[in-house]
Amino acid sequence: MSKTRGIVLEPENPMVEPPVVGDDANWYDKSRYQRNGTLDAAIIWEKIQSGIYVPHFTGSATSNANFGALFNAAAKLWVSLWFKLDSNFAAGAPADQRVWGKWIDWNNVIYLYFEAATGKLKFFLKTATVTRFSIVAANGGGDIASWDGGRWYQIFCSISDVAKVRLILNGGTIVTDADGNAAPNGANFIIGNMTDGGVSGFEGTISQVKVGLFDLTPGQNLNHYEATRSLFGV
Repeated sequence: MSKTRGIVLEPENPMVEPPVVGDDANWYDKSRYQRNGTLDAAIIWEKIQSGIYVPHFTGSATSNANFGALFNAAAKLWVSLWFKLDSNFAAGAPADQRVWGKWIDWNNVIYLYFEAATGKLKFFLKTATVTRFSIVAANGGGDIASWDGGRWYQIFCSISDVAKVRLILNGGTIVTDADGNAAPNGANFIIGNMTDGGVSGFEGTISQVKVGLFDLTPGQNLNHYEATRSLFGV
Protein backbone atom coordinates (compact mmCIF):
# COMPACT_ATOMS: atom_id res chain seq x y z
CA MET A 1 0.00 0.00 0.00
CA SER A 2 2.99 2.33 -0.18
CA LYS A 3 1.69 3.95 -3.38
CA THR A 4 -1.60 5.03 -1.84
CA ARG A 5 -3.13 6.76 1.11
CA GLY A 6 -5.49 3.86 1.56
CA ILE A 7 -5.92 1.66 4.60
CA VAL A 8 -5.12 -1.95 5.55
CA LEU A 9 -7.15 -3.06 8.55
CA GLU A 10 -6.38 -5.75 11.12
CA PRO A 11 -6.32 -5.98 14.89
CA GLU A 12 -3.00 -4.54 16.05
CA ASN A 13 -1.93 -8.07 17.00
CA PRO A 14 -4.29 -10.27 14.94
CA MET A 15 -3.38 -13.59 16.57
CA VAL A 16 -3.89 -12.51 20.19
CA GLU A 17 -6.78 -11.14 22.19
CA PRO A 18 -7.69 -7.85 20.49
CA PRO A 19 -7.92 -4.56 22.39
CA VAL A 20 -11.22 -3.59 23.91
CA VAL A 21 -13.51 -1.13 22.18
CA GLY A 22 -12.35 2.37 23.02
CA ASP A 23 -8.66 1.61 22.51
CA ASP A 24 -7.15 3.89 19.86
CA ALA A 25 -5.96 0.85 17.89
CA ASN A 26 -9.02 -1.34 18.10
CA TRP A 27 -8.97 -1.77 14.31
CA TYR A 28 -5.43 -0.99 13.34
CA ASP A 29 -4.39 0.50 10.01
CA LYS A 30 -1.26 -1.44 9.00
CA SER A 31 -0.44 1.00 6.21
CA ARG A 32 2.16 3.65 6.95
CA TYR A 33 -0.61 6.22 7.46
CA GLN A 34 -1.93 4.45 10.60
CA ARG A 35 -5.45 5.83 10.46
CA ASN A 36 -7.20 3.67 12.98
CA GLY A 37 -10.95 3.40 12.87
CA THR A 38 -13.28 4.23 15.74
CA LEU A 39 -15.43 1.23 16.55
CA ASP A 40 -18.86 1.72 18.09
CA ALA A 41 -19.79 0.09 21.37
CA ALA A 42 -21.95 -2.68 19.88
CA ILE A 43 -19.01 -4.26 18.01
CA ILE A 44 -17.40 -7.32 19.55
CA TRP A 45 -14.36 -9.33 18.44
CA GLU A 46 -14.63 -12.98 17.39
CA LYS A 47 -11.88 -15.52 16.81
CA ILE A 48 -12.26 -17.52 13.59
CA GLN A 49 -10.91 -20.95 12.66
CA SER A 50 -7.57 -19.65 11.37
CA GLY A 51 -6.85 -18.01 14.73
CA ILE A 52 -7.31 -14.36 13.72
CA TYR A 53 -9.77 -11.98 15.33
CA VAL A 54 -12.47 -10.23 13.32
CA PRO A 55 -15.04 -7.60 14.35
CA HIS A 56 -18.70 -8.54 14.47
CA PHE A 57 -21.34 -5.97 13.52
CA THR A 58 -24.91 -6.14 14.84
CA GLY A 59 -26.62 -3.90 12.27
CA SER A 60 -27.63 -1.40 14.93
CA ALA A 61 -27.01 2.35 14.92
CA THR A 62 -24.16 1.77 17.39
CA SER A 63 -22.30 -0.84 15.31
CA ASN A 64 -19.94 0.49 12.67
CA ALA A 65 -16.35 1.63 12.20
CA ASN A 66 -15.77 5.30 11.33
CA PHE A 67 -12.52 6.36 9.62
CA GLY A 68 -13.32 10.03 9.19
CA ALA A 69 -13.47 12.10 6.01
CA LEU A 70 -11.19 9.95 3.86
CA PHE A 71 -11.19 9.59 0.06
CA ASN A 72 -13.25 12.71 -0.68
CA ALA A 73 -13.74 13.18 -4.45
CA ALA A 74 -11.37 10.25 -5.11
CA ALA A 75 -11.05 9.65 -8.85
CA LYS A 76 -9.89 6.11 -8.12
CA LEU A 77 -11.06 4.09 -5.13
CA TRP A 78 -11.17 0.37 -4.46
CA VAL A 79 -12.31 -1.59 -1.42
CA SER A 80 -11.55 -5.26 -0.84
CA LEU A 81 -12.89 -7.25 2.11
CA TRP A 82 -14.19 -10.58 3.36
CA PHE A 83 -17.62 -10.83 4.99
CA LYS A 84 -19.83 -13.41 6.65
CA LEU A 85 -23.54 -12.78 7.21
CA ASP A 86 -25.11 -13.87 10.48
CA SER A 87 -28.18 -15.23 8.66
CA ASN A 88 -29.30 -16.17 5.17
CA PHE A 89 -30.23 -13.17 3.04
CA ALA A 90 -32.67 -13.22 0.12
CA ALA A 91 -35.55 -11.24 -1.38
CA GLY A 92 -38.04 -10.24 1.30
CA ALA A 93 -35.39 -9.77 4.01
CA PRO A 94 -36.49 -7.46 6.84
CA ALA A 95 -34.19 -4.59 5.78
CA ASP A 96 -31.26 -3.61 3.60
CA GLN A 97 -27.79 -4.26 5.05
CA ARG A 98 -25.07 -1.72 4.27
CA VAL A 99 -21.51 -3.07 4.14
CA TRP A 100 -19.54 0.17 3.63
CA GLY A 101 -20.12 3.63 2.29
CA LYS A 102 -19.73 7.41 2.20
CA TRP A 103 -23.03 9.26 2.54
CA ILE A 104 -23.50 13.02 2.38
CA ASP A 105 -27.19 12.75 1.51
CA TRP A 106 -29.28 10.62 -0.83
CA ASN A 107 -28.08 12.69 -3.79
CA ASN A 108 -24.39 12.18 -2.97
CA VAL A 109 -23.54 8.67 -1.82
CA ILE A 110 -21.40 5.66 -2.64
CA TYR A 111 -22.06 2.36 -0.90
CA LEU A 112 -22.09 -1.43 -1.08
CA TYR A 113 -25.26 -2.98 0.29
CA PHE A 114 -27.56 -5.97 0.37
CA GLU A 115 -30.98 -4.98 -0.99
CA ALA A 116 -33.89 -6.47 0.93
CA ALA A 117 -36.35 -6.23 -1.97
CA THR A 118 -34.24 -8.37 -4.32
CA GLY A 119 -31.73 -10.21 -2.12
CA LYS A 120 -28.90 -8.84 -4.27
CA LEU A 121 -25.56 -7.30 -3.31
CA LYS A 122 -25.35 -3.92 -5.05
CA PHE A 123 -22.62 -1.34 -5.60
CA PHE A 124 -24.11 2.13 -6.06
CA LEU A 125 -22.96 5.68 -6.75
CA LYS A 126 -25.03 8.85 -6.95
CA THR A 127 -23.56 12.35 -7.18
CA ALA A 128 -25.10 15.75 -7.91
CA THR A 129 -28.58 14.12 -7.92
CA VAL A 130 -27.62 11.72 -10.76
CA THR A 131 -27.39 7.95 -10.32
CA ARG A 132 -24.03 7.11 -11.90
CA PHE A 133 -24.27 3.33 -11.61
CA SER A 134 -25.97 0.51 -9.75
CA ILE A 135 -24.44 -2.93 -10.41
CA VAL A 136 -25.03 -6.36 -8.91
CA ALA A 137 -22.60 -9.05 -7.72
CA ALA A 138 -22.78 -12.10 -9.99
CA ASN A 139 -21.27 -15.46 -10.78
CA GLY A 140 -21.25 -17.49 -13.99
CA GLY A 141 -24.97 -18.10 -13.66
CA GLY A 142 -25.94 -14.42 -13.42
CA ASP A 143 -26.93 -12.10 -10.60
CA ILE A 144 -26.83 -13.64 -7.13
CA ALA A 145 -30.06 -13.16 -5.19
CA SER A 146 -29.52 -15.50 -2.23
CA TRP A 147 -26.69 -15.52 0.32
CA ASP A 148 -25.79 -18.13 2.93
CA GLY A 149 -25.41 -17.06 6.53
CA GLY A 150 -22.29 -18.42 8.22
CA ARG A 151 -20.34 -18.57 4.94
CA TRP A 152 -17.34 -16.39 4.07
CA TYR A 153 -17.35 -14.38 0.83
CA GLN A 154 -14.77 -12.00 -0.62
CA ILE A 155 -15.85 -8.86 -2.48
CA PHE A 156 -13.82 -6.35 -4.47
CA CYS A 157 -15.40 -3.12 -5.71
CA SER A 158 -13.79 -0.16 -7.44
CA ILE A 159 -14.37 3.10 -9.26
CA SER A 160 -11.88 4.78 -11.58
CA ASP A 161 -11.70 7.57 -14.12
CA VAL A 162 -9.58 5.18 -16.24
CA ALA A 163 -10.48 1.56 -15.41
CA LYS A 164 -14.13 2.48 -14.65
CA VAL A 165 -16.33 0.38 -12.33
CA ARG A 166 -15.72 -3.20 -11.20
CA LEU A 167 -17.48 -5.55 -8.78
CA ILE A 168 -15.95 -8.99 -8.24
CA LEU A 169 -17.15 -11.77 -5.93
CA ASN A 170 -14.69 -14.47 -4.81
CA GLY A 171 -12.25 -13.61 -7.57
CA GLY A 172 -14.74 -14.69 -10.23
CA THR A 173 -17.11 -12.88 -12.58
CA ILE A 174 -16.16 -9.24 -13.13
CA VAL A 175 -19.26 -7.04 -13.29
CA THR A 176 -18.46 -3.68 -14.89
CA ASP A 177 -19.92 -0.30 -15.69
CA ALA A 178 -18.51 2.41 -17.97
CA ASP A 179 -19.01 5.24 -15.47
CA GLY A 180 -15.90 7.22 -14.55
CA ASN A 181 -17.22 9.61 -11.90
CA ALA A 182 -15.40 10.28 -8.64
CA ALA A 183 -16.54 9.47 -5.12
CA PRO A 184 -18.66 12.05 -3.27
CA ASN A 185 -16.70 15.09 -2.09
CA GLY A 186 -17.42 14.76 1.60
CA ALA A 187 -18.71 12.42 4.33
CA ASN A 188 -16.88 9.91 6.49
CA PHE A 189 -15.72 6.52 5.26
CA ILE A 190 -17.73 3.95 7.20
CA ILE A 191 -17.47 0.16 7.44
CA GLY A 192 -20.49 -1.78 8.68
CA ASN A 193 -22.88 0.89 7.42
CA MET A 194 -22.80 3.95 5.16
CA THR A 195 -23.28 6.53 7.94
CA ASP A 196 -22.18 6.62 11.56
CA GLY A 197 -25.32 6.00 13.60
CA GLY A 198 -27.45 5.03 10.62
CA VAL A 199 -30.04 2.27 10.43
CA SER A 200 -29.82 -0.88 8.27
CA GLY A 201 -26.23 -1.70 9.11
CA PHE A 202 -24.41 -4.92 8.31
CA GLU A 203 -25.18 -7.98 10.45
CA GLY A 204 -22.14 -10.25 10.52
CA THR A 205 -18.35 -10.21 10.52
CA ILE A 206 -15.93 -8.37 8.24
CA SER A 207 -12.20 -8.99 7.81
CA GLN A 208 -9.13 -8.23 5.67
CA VAL A 209 -10.30 -4.75 4.67
CA LYS A 210 -7.98 -3.04 2.20
CA VAL A 211 -8.60 0.27 0.44
CA GLY A 212 -6.58 1.86 -2.35
CA LEU A 213 -6.53 4.92 -4.58
CA PHE A 214 -4.96 3.49 -7.73
CA ASP A 215 -5.96 1.15 -10.55
CA LEU A 216 -5.43 -2.60 -10.31
CA THR A 217 -5.25 -5.13 -13.12
CA PRO A 218 -7.76 -8.03 -13.16
CA GLY A 219 -4.92 -10.27 -11.97
CA GLN A 220 -4.26 -8.01 -9.00
CA ASN A 221 -7.99 -8.04 -8.25
CA LEU A 222 -7.91 -11.83 -8.15
CA ASN A 223 -4.89 -11.83 -5.84
CA HIS A 224 -6.93 -10.20 -3.08
CA TYR A 225 -9.02 -13.36 -3.04
CA GLU A 226 -6.31 -15.96 -3.56
CA ALA A 227 -3.86 -14.49 -1.05
CA THR A 228 -6.25 -14.63 1.89
CA ARG A 229 -8.80 -17.37 1.18
CA SER A 230 -6.97 -19.90 3.38
CA LEU A 231 -7.73 -17.73 6.44
CA PHE A 232 -11.44 -18.46 5.93
CA GLY A 233 -11.36 -22.11 4.94
CA VAL A 234 -12.28 -21.34 1.33
